[in-house]
This record gives sequence, structure tokens and C-alpha cells, in this order.
Amino acid sequence: MNVFQIRQPHAPRWVTKENLDPAVLVRWRHEVEQSGLDAECAALTSRAGKEELRQSLRSNQLLLRAFEQAIQEARLPEEWPHLLLLTDRCGVLLETAGSPEVLENARLIGIERGIRFDLPHAGLNAIAMAVRLGRPALVRGGEHDLHLFRGWSCLCVPVAADGQMYGFLDVSYPFREGRPDTELALAEFYLQVLKERLARYCPNRRRMAMDRRFGEYGLSPREREIAYFWALNMGGLQIAARLGIAESTVRSVIKNIYRKTGVSDKGQFMRKFLA
Repeated sequence: MNVFQIRQPHAPRWVTKENLDPAVLVRWRHEVEQSGLDAECAALTSRAGKEELRQSLRSNQLLLRAFEQAIQEARLPEEWPHLLLLTDRCGVLLETAGSPEVLENARLIGIERGIRFDLPHAGLNAIAMAVRLGRPALVRGGEHDLHLFRGWSCLCVPVAADGQMYGFLDVSYPFREGRPDTELALAEFYLQVLKERLARYCPNRRRMAMDRRFGEYGLSPREREIAYFWALNMGGLQIAARLGIAESTVRSVIKNIYRKTGVSDKGQFMRKFLA
């Protein structure tokens, strides 16, 4: 998979300020005014508290892991002026990516982990719009409420996999006229990678995949259940307590599992089914 091979992003999916219901914009404008947000502020200052951020980082470990792998798979060229922002479901910034120069410039205007991009704290921007609508959003230059964003255009897309919403991915770049094909392609590409990684890490997806493999070896429903927990490196006593059965029963079933799958110990078993 190569970001530079993507040619035709699906632009019609993206919501812009132009095609929003005017009544929605009026309500949002009133909300921003009521918040007391200073449109001419030099930097973002509203951030999540330490405990809130700690909990968000902990609960979004899969999303952060997927983002890290997506960046490793297709790192932005050093000369590109793009900034990638990853937020949680509420628009709190979890991670950034870009060239050292871009990241430093972002830091100077307060863009760092824990900063809030929701509507009351950062005005109209692509992340705030995507959070409110649950849809991909595009906000260009002067459409931003905050002056410090008006030299930029931003694309933001919800990150979801297996029916679960994880957060939002934003691609920001210096404002220019015309269709942002490169940026649309970037957003589509990284979203695709994130969704693939999240689906791979999803416990339900992983369990279903392993269950299918166990079925190939003729394991019974009970054997597949115990085999799954055994593959997660749980002990016999733990499995027994979880399933409400005797540990001796678990041990007996594991012997049958080994016989059917052609392994002789737990190490072989885990290598076979976790590879």
C-alpha cells in the first residue's frame, strides 16, 4: 500500500462549511460566542486535565498503536508541510506527526498532547465539525473562527472499525486555492491503514479469527473456548475460574486440544495460533 498511488479520493463524502445548514452554523456561532473564546488568541490554551488525559491515553492504546504503525508504514516526506493530528472521540489531541519544523511551529501555537479542538475551546475547525457531525469535514483558511488557523486548511475524518468509533484523524496543510487532492488522498490513505490495524487488534475480530482456525482442527465449542484463553497465556486456574469449571477439567481439555492440533506444549501452541 502506497499513499502516492492513491489518485481519486472520494471527495463527495466530505462536509464543508458551505453545505452546512445555515441554522446549524448560527447555533454553533452562538455557542462559540457564549464560550468567550478569543478569536485573536496567539495560541491554544484549553487542555484536558491530567487525569482526563491519562484516562484517554489509556483507553485509546489501540488507536495510538495503530497510528504509530501507520506513520511508520508511510512517513511524510520531510519537505511536506503537512501536520497530522490524532484525537480521541471528544476532540482531545492524543498524538501528532509531521516534519520537525512543522511540529515545532505547531507547538508554538499550543498544538500539543491534551489540547482541546472541540467547538467551545477552538471554534469552528475540521476536528470540531467532524466531532459534532460524526462525518468527514473540510474547513479552509478564513472559514476558521480562530485567526491562528486561518493560514491553514484542515481535513478531519472519523476513525471507526468493526462498528466502534475510536477518534478522529486530521490532516492540516497551508491554505491554498483549489481542490486539495493530495490532502484528500493522505486522509483516505491513513484512515484505511488505521482501520486495518484497528480491525486486526480488535479483540472480537481476533477471537473470531482464532475460533475459525480452531474449527479447522475439529475442536469442539468448549475446546475452542478454552483454547482461546490458553492462547492468551491464561493459566489453567484462571480459565477454570472464568468458565466456572474445575481446573482438572481445563487440564484434560487442553490435552485433547494439543492432540488435535499436533502440538506438545503451550509454547508450540501459542506460536502456532498467534503467529
